[in-house]
Amino acid sequence: MRSAGRPTGADWQAQAVHGGAAEAPLSASAPAPLGRDADRRFAFALCGGLAVIAFAVYLRTLAPSIPTGDSGELITVAWVLGVAHPSGYPLFTILGHLFTFLPLGSPAFRVNLMSAVFHAATIGIVTWTIYCLLESRPGETAAASSLRAPRLIAAAVAGLALAFSNAFWAYAVVAEVFALNSFFAALILCLLLEWEHCPQRTYLLYTFALASGLAATNHHTIVFLAPACLVLLISGANKLLSGRAGITMRPFDLVRRGAIAAGLVVVGLLPYLYLPLAASADPPLNWGDPRTLDAFFHHFLRADYGTFHLTVADRSLSGSALVHIGLLLRGLYDGFTPLGCGLAVLGAWSMIARARSAGLAIGLAFVFTGPVFVAFANPYIDNPILYGVLERFYILPSVFVAIIIGIGTYEALIKTMAMTPRMLRRAAAATVAVLLLANFAVAFVLNFERADQSGNTVDLNFGEDMLSMFDTGALFIVDGDAATMVTDYLQLVEGRRPDLVTVNIEKLKLASYVRQLRRRHPELAIPFDVYVPGGDQLARFVQANWNSRPVYLLGQPKEPGFFDRYDVVRAGFAGQLLPKGSAPDLYAVAEKKLDLLRTAHFPTRLYPETTFEASIVESYGALAFDIAYVLDDGVREAEAIAYYRVAIKLVPKSAPAYKNLGLVLFNRGAAMTEVAPLWEQFLRLAPDDPQAAAIRQRLAMGRAAASPR
Repeated sequence: MRSAGRPTGADWQAQAVHGGAAEAPLSASAPAPLGRDADRRFAFALCGGLAVIAFAVYLRTLAPSIPTGDSGELITVAWVLGVAHPSGYPLFTILGHLFTFLPLGSPAFRVNLMSAVFHAATIGIVTWTIYCLLESRPGETAAASSLRAPRLIAAAVAGLALAFSNAFWAYAVVAEVFALNSFFAALILCLLLEWEHCPQRTYLLYTFALASGLAATNHHTIVFLAPACLVLLISGANKLLSGRAGITMRPFDLVRRGAIAAGLVVVGLLPYLYLPLAASADPPLNWGDPRTLDAFFHHFLRADYGTFHLTVADRSLSGSALVHIGLLLRGLYDGFTPLGCGLAVLGAWSMIARARSAGLAIGLAFVFTGPVFVAFANPYIDNPILYGVLERFYILPSVFVAIIIGIGTYEALIKTMAMTPRMLRRAAAATVAVLLLANFAVAFVLNFERADQSGNTVDLNFGEDMLSMFDTGALFIVDGDAATMVTDYLQLVEGRRPDLVTVNIEKLKLASYVRQLRRRHPELAIPFDVYVPGGDQLARFVQANWNSRPVYLLGQPKEPGFFDRYDVVRAGFAGQLLPKGSAPDLYAVAEKKLDLLRTAHFPTRLYPETTFEASIVESYGALAFDIAYVLDDGVREAEAIAYYRVAIKLVPKSAPAYKNLGLVLFNRGAAMTEVAPLWEQFLRLAPDDPQAAAIRQRLAMGRAAASPR
């Protein structure tokens, strides 16, 4: 017999369909234990099917080799069992190493595959969570039974919307820590929601605790789930103490279970022991060498970056919290489409109106992993690539937005059914479902080109072309991570160019890195124990080694007067450093290696300026210009023209390329109609160039000569 007062889950759903005025909190339709009835088995199969569909798409669009960004370092560390940049990411490294044993594709492909697996699993968990949130208790009425299909449809729509949203899909096809982070976030919330509904199922609490500890060994942002978890833990504990869970638990027993759960959190943190163990083996990649307790906590707390800072940018600068929140919301808007955002608003309203603990927890999960995090991190953005870097931090809140979209989709379906005559309800629900799926199908098509990395070998090609241009036994000094990471991958994973010694200027600031260089390359002369920018240490390092090996530099060291000491001879992507005045022709090396430079894998397309690929494409544009400049000798002009055009295609804002191409064509007697647009673009891009006045004069003379008399 039902008690008077608040309706049951079945009554609430029946009233929603038949237009009743009263609506009970959504908590009345909380989940039942897994596998209790056929509905749940069918729902579980649906979730598994959606995960398989997502994985199949991710596999089709998976990066075949080393992606740009931190992926190169993470893949290499997983291969050599090394230590990654702070906070070390031990769980990702261990799991990534296991994936390297798969007999599939390149080593990079295998670790990329791990992201596809975990993001596909996340889709299954998110879909299941949505279904459980919408599920009625056993004993539902016939009217409520008719809403089983809307629950499944809502879960499927939201799951697919998340699977193929921009950032989520983009990081499902490259080796990064964010797919594993999404997986743990979805799993933690799902387990705790199930436990909060039936807190007598202690195994769910214990599994949640273990998963929480493991999640913290992958990415620190998981701690922003703490407020959401606290809400559910308090709600579940109150049910146990008050007897509303079907049993009454004494406070002592509750504390005992809490202590066991806390112990399991600590057990989950055990992968952090990997860091000192791996460092003690002195692997070729060993950031911070955290083998001692002090070094371990220094690494764990990300002290090299600033514990509470997202980037290593100037810490005296910060962005605008409102701007960052706006970027987050814009990212979610683009990822889920306007319709998806509308469903999220409807879902949020529904959860607020129901005043349920689950709704509060999901809302807090979004608020703290989204707006609170980006406002707290608040990095200063000084280049477009940082916008792309920030996008990865929009993935975690998108998981919770997807759950809210699922609730909103369900609300839209049942309200449509409530306003439709009984005989047409199924048809109306089916029509709405088709429209929703069609919307996200369009988003899938629009996002496919951006997410598809199956043909992206830009970073691999860049690394191969770069290494091929160095002399045997060269010292390669790099200012920046992009070239370092692909070089480390090619040398340490694929065994390319073991004779080359690569030194990262930023890492020279770490005493542990200098010590490691001395151990690995005892023949290398390093005249300092730690590099301090601003003096002449880097110059002394170069001078201590260039008599024993060729020295190449890629980047712009922040050392006053550094380039006054050397001739920087163009040698592909890098420059060879020679004593000042010893190289009368700065393109002599390019001339000598011209045949090799011509074999470079020039990209066939441009990339958004927010991607690392865009900077690599610019490097290829500069290389094409160097080749054209060498060929522009009055004899090989036809080939020079072709390479100038490549430079313009890859770097549309390259003013020198427009100028030089116009000059070559002008000197060859080309029509002014062909030359003028090039010089006009040059003048727009570089109006104050020293040769701008001469170009304007030639342009005026050419136009006068070409005009009819």
